[in-house]
Amino acid sequence: MSDSILVTVAMAIYRPNIEWLKEELSSIAAQTYKHFQVYAWNDDPNDEYDYDFLFSQYLKSIPFKIYHGLHNLGSNKVFEKLTELVQTPYIVYCDQDDVWLPEKLSALLYLFDDENVTLTCSDMYVMDENSKVISDSITKVRPRQILYSGADMISHLLAKNFITGCTMMMKTEIARKAIPFPTFFFHDWWLASFAAL
Repeated sequence: MSDSILVTVAMAIYRPNIEWLKEELSSIAAQTYKHFQVYAWNDDPNDEYDYDFLFSQYLKSIPFKIYHGLHNLGSNKVFEKLTELVQTPYIVYCDQDDVWLPEKLSALLYLFDDENVTLTCSDMYVMDENSKVISDSITKVRPRQILYSGADMISHLLAKNFITGCTMMMKTEIARKAIPFPTFFFHDWWLASFAAL
């Protein structure tokens, strides 16, 4: 991979717990892969918190931009707007309360060495409100959650989504073709199904 920015982190914000957001930004800044930028969209038009200052304190050497809408759009439309704005080859979706392992971006990006890959994703740890890990796999918390992989996943995805938005990286050109995001799908389910097709 080249030294230029290849990945954009697309983060939706709506009245976040600031302490959790700080923890998240710290984990994003600690990524071993450094060629990325962050686009965040604040979906509360009445929120006057200084997110630019907060992000600058934690993402010291990471380019970022924070967008504000005039109206509350909801998470699906926010992620759609962010997807429209992204110009890098890869996009990573991010909620406002995630905490990333340091190798997240490098591990997901590595899987794109196969040119036929459209989307990569991972399992995830589950934490409580005090940032204590309570499970090292979502499948232990949701026993019916099965993580599938491979080229023919559409039948599994149509039955039930198992790809969580905060665990996935996608080729931006494919994500942009999935616009507009339908209102009857959550963005991650829609994007995963689109990528599988």
